Parts: sequence; C-alpha cells; structure tokens
Amino acid sequence: MASFPRLLPLLAAACLAACEPAPPRETLDAHALRVQLRQLASVAAEAALLTHELEAGHLNPAFAWVHQQGLSDAARQAATGLAQPADPPLQATRHDALFLAADLQADVGRVADHRHDAADLQALRRQFEAVGERARALEPLP
Repeated sequence: MASFPRLLPLLAAACLAACEPAPPRETLDAHALRVQLRQLASVAAEAALLTHELEAGHLNPAFAWVHQQGLSDAARQAATGLAQPADPPLQATRHDALFLAADLQADVGRVADHRHDAADLQALRRQFEAVGERARALEPLP
C-alpha cells in the first residue's frame, strides 16, 4: 500500500498521455512518392539479381533465405512510406504503388522456396524486372 502514492503520478501521466490526440500525418508529396518508388525499383532489381545468382548455383540456401528476408523488409518499409495520405493528383499513383509494393513483398517471400527450380526462378526474375519497370514508370514528373 505504501507504493500506491508513488504510482499515482505515473498513472496520472499515463491517463493524460492517452488523452493526447495522435500526431498529424504528413502528406505524401511528389518527392516522397518518387523516393518510395525508387526504393521499390531498387528492391526489385536486387531481388532479380538474387534469383539469377540462385539459378546459377552461386548462393547457399541460408544466405538466400536471409537475403530474401532483408528484401522483404525493404519492400515493407517502402510500402509503409507509401501508406500516408497523398495530395489529390498523386492518389491514383500512390494506390498503384501500394499494390506494386504488396506484390513485390509477396514474390520476394517465394524466392528461397524455389531455389531448386530454374523455371520458377526465371519467372520470378521476370516479375521482379517488370515491377522495377512499373515502379519507374509510376514516378511523378519533377
């Protein structure tokens, strides 16, 4: 019971913090959208290289799995950067970019599972190359 008076200020601070409104979210502008799209294109290019190296037998399975996880994280970070309100002229592009990021992340998650199937790796590599091209095509003009 003696510790209750010491906890009272902490409880009051927690209650006050819970009443604070959430901080305002920044609006996604053309520059930020361009940066995230370039990040998606970069992840897609690296994923294409990973599939090529796996197909050639240059990577061990453990490295492929770890690298796949890193690429998946990078795709998720780009998607997180895109998950903000956008200026009206950019909303359709942001929407397309979010779907592109989701597709990229899902495809990256399949790479290590297909490490022994050259045809599947080639198909994944083509998908990654297409994602990179699509991301570059979506970049807003400066």
